[in-house]
Amino acid sequence: MKSSYMPLLLLLLLAAPFLADASSCPFAGNNLPSPTSLFRAHMPKPRREFQGLDMAQMSVVLNKALAAYPSVQMKDCSEFSLDELAEVQFEIVKSAHPQFQKLYAARKDRRTMKVNSVDEFMEREVLQRKALREFPELTQLTRDGKCHETIMW
Repeated sequence: MKSSYMPLLLLLLLAAPFLADASSCPFAGNNLPSPTSLFRAHMPKPRREFQGLDMAQMSVVLNKALAAYPSVQMKDCSEFSLDELAEVQFEIVKSAHPQFQKLYAARKDRRTMKVNSVDEFMEREVLQRKALREFPELTQLTRDGKCHETIMW
């Protein structure tokens, strides 16, 4: 079953260029965020050209915009394993600039990460895997949620 409401391409655009070398990430750890990144971080909603009437339309709009980037490799959320998504999330957590997390948390923005450190992320992963061993029927739902969460980060 495909998760057509998941704008996976956004996930790939955000993470793929930095997976090989997180130090190249423009908002990684010790680097200062760019003025453009800070401007976008202060916007509670995407610009009009990146909005949709619902999740499905938003996904279509975002995927179309991201397909214009030649370096973006497209992959549907349903094609990701939990391990692959965890790797992407790990890189995002490791590379995240604390200034963004503080801003998002203060505004109760949905882009706020649910973890504040790599250690918290790893602890959460262990608990999630333990729960899925007990309730394997939740694996697909968990994957879809993790994919959406990763996009929001």
